[in-house]
Amino acid sequence: MAGEVFREGKPTRFAFIHSERDAYPISVRCRVKRVTRTGYHARAVREDCDRVREDRVISANVAAAIERSGWTYGSPRIRIDLHEDGMRVGQSRIAWIMRKDGLVARRKKASRTMPASARLIGSRRTGSTGSSPHGYLAASGSQA
Repeated sequence: MAGEVFREGKPTRFAFIHSERDAYPISVRCRVKRVTRTGYHARAVREDCDRVREDRVISANVAAAIERSGWTYGSPRIRIDLHEDGMRVGQSRIAWIMRKDGLVARRKKASRTMPASARLIGSRRTGSTGSSPHGYLAASGSQA
């Protein structure tokens, strides 16, 4: 069916109906989005469920924790941080909330260590004649 191409969820439909309230009558908006008028009105006055309210509180605490950490904490450390504050929340729920809210910890910078073979070759150098200007490459065969 043409109306199910995008497979909108009910919250999306209700948001559209609410946003277009000045442009079209309620009956037209509900018919276009295939929602009953009573369903729309019931949704408009219904409170959020407990889980949604808990998620909002957890989301605010996760955002505060990640801000305090300087954007370095991921979900495992945030879980520990929240547990210390007395909130019992699982790591997967924290990770889900972080993804939903777009909260991402900074990744560690790649360390630039010298390869073991270059360190070994560099330690066998004798003197600076013929050595690389970088100090870790082997001396060339042109040493005098």
